[in-house]
Amino acid sequence: MKRAGAIPDDRWIHAGGDLEAAVRAQAASGRLGAYIEILVEPLGTFVAGDLTTDLKAAWEAMTPLLPVGAVARREGWFSIGAVVAGDPGLLVELARSVMRVLTARKRMPPYRAAALICEIRRDDPEAALLVDASNAIEDTEGDVVGWAKPYRLAPGRPDVDCDVDWIGMS
Repeated sequence: MKRAGAIPDDRWIHAGGDLEAAVRAQAASGRLGAYIEILVEPLGTFVAGDLTTDLKAAWEAMTPLLPVGAVARREGWFSIGAVVAGDPGLLVELARSVMRVLTARKRMPPYRAAALICEIRRDDPEAALLVDASNAIEDTEGDVVGWAKPYRLAPGRPDVDCDVDWIGMS
């Protein structure tokens, strides 16, 4: 399973970084958990590397908060992702903690930040990794945190969409 989009050469990893194996293991464990994607979405004119320091700040805020067994990696130029076991309250607080770091930063070039917490379904764990976070947030304004419930658009097809419940930043 491959995610769409360009992958930067500088790909940070935590605990091996194999998100695909982690979502399958999470689903098989029967424990609560989710895939959390942190996205820094550029606004206006930019060069892909311009937001690296902002994304790195999110990475440095997230990795110390990850519980034992969590797996994370840089997903693309503008996103990082982690598979984390835990109850929804823990997952929301982890996402909010990272978002607090991003929202406190000076934004040059300008961007908006989002955290999308995607449920890992036992019957289709990979769907969590296929949610297009940029598409999910396109109808929202400003910085957002959301809880996503992914689903296949058609059985046997790779296309995934999600229903998102937007939750507050604090």
